[in-house]
This record gives sequence, C-alpha cells and structure tokens, in this order.
Amino acid sequence: MDLPEVLQWVTIGRKTGSLAFVKDKTKVQVFLQDGKIISSRSNDPTKQLGQFLLFQGKLTEPQLKRAFELHLQTRQTLGKILVEEKMVSEQDIEQALTTRTEEVIYDLFLWEDGYFHFSGTAYNPDELILIQMDINALLFEGIRRKDEWVRIRSVFPSNQAVLSLRPDVDLKSLDLNPLQKKLLYLLTLRKSISEMILELHGSDFLVCYELFQLYEQELIEVHEAIQPAQEEESPAKLFNKGLELMQNRKYKEAISV
Repeated sequence: MDLPEVLQWVTIGRKTGSLAFVKDKTKVQVFLQDGKIISSRSNDPTKQLGQFLLFQGKLTEPQLKRAFELHLQTRQTLGKILVEEKMVSEQDIEQALTTRTEEVIYDLFLWEDGYFHFSGTAYNPDELILIQMDINALLFEGIRRKDEWVRIRSVFPSNQAVLSLRPDVDLKSLDLNPLQKKLLYLLTLRKSISEMILELHGSDFLVCYELFQLYEQELIEVHEAIQPAQEEESPAKLFNKGLELMQNRKYKEAISV
C-alpha cells in the first residue's frame, strides 16, 4: 500500500489509534480519531519546535540555547519557556506547532521506501498538539509536493549540488522573501544545498522548493555536485547534533559536542 491508500484505509475504516512510519533512523507517528488525523510526531531534528522556529526566523540560536538551559533546570516545556521569557509570542508558538505537525505528514509523501504499522492502542490526547486536518486537502497537498519534488530533483539531482547567482542578475531589482534573501547570501559563500539546509535549520523540501523558485526565475544556475570536505563539522551541524542529543535526553553527550 502506498501512503494515499493507507490514509484512505484509516479514513474509510474510521480508525482510532496511531500509524507508525519508519525509514532508516526516522520515525513518524500519526495519531487518528475516528479516521481523522489529529496530530503527529517525528524524531527528525528539523521537525522539532526549536528548529522550526529557527527556520521561520522567529528565534535565534542564542535564544534557543538559553531556552534549553532553562528547560533542563525547570523541566518546563520549551514552548512555555519561550513564551514566559518573551522570546516568542504565544500566537507564534501555536502557529509553529500546527504548521510543524502538518509538515511532518507532508514529508511522508516524499519517502521512496519505508514501512508502516497501525496500532489501536489508546493514547493520551493531553500529550499531543491537536490539529484539524481535512484528509482530502492533505492528500491534495501531499501529492502536489511529491510531483513538485520530482521536478526539483530533475534540476538538483542531489543536495551536494552547488549553485550560484547568474552574473547578469540585478539583486536590487528583485522582490524576494526573507528566506530567498538568506539563500542568495549563502550562494555567495559557495555553500552546497546540504550545507544551506544545515545553516537554515530547514527541511529538504522547504529549502529546495525556494531554491527551485529562484532557478525557475532564471536567477541562479547549477554547478556540478561536490563532495563535502572531511574536516571539522560546521557550527550549524554541531548545533543540530547537540539539539538532537538534548531532545533524546542524552544531556552529557550534548554538552560535549
């Protein structure tokens, strides 16, 4: 069964429980009530609340580091700490949680392989970020992204591709969104796509999609893929690794990163 068939199966059967999806080290849970998707979880670091807020530009790395320190001291949730410390508004937290939950599910449509398991075991809704997702809208957007991903990969075969601004482009005349401005800056540093994803704390699709829009507008060009140098890990990669360890409660290992 492919993903649309799985989602239609739980919808028609009005299933209550959870679907677990596994691919390599990535694990995703989709929670259901009477055949409707009400929440999701993922161990993908880019789908954690802090990382998502970094990607959206709502939070800085020093702020997130401070929030995690307070989390370790108080055991309060990260979202509550961010609001109480006035780092992020409650509205921004709610919006980020909803969007992040949706992104977890949309990314499943891009998986080329993996396996799933349905469990009818009861779960505690108080521990979930509840959302209301229309299954038809979800299928439409998921399939659209899958088709879009094929187009993106036809231009960027791998995330090791290096891009550059076309020499005849006048940056002052462009109407760019904040993410595109960041991407164009990283292009000047000769960053590969994978390095840009790490720097921005984003997901493959969201970053590659914006790059693809720039390519479609004939603003950037693609160079051959290069293999990353096996040297010291970048600050962004080390930061991501530390966050993932902290989120998995491996605090001593996180401190040593």
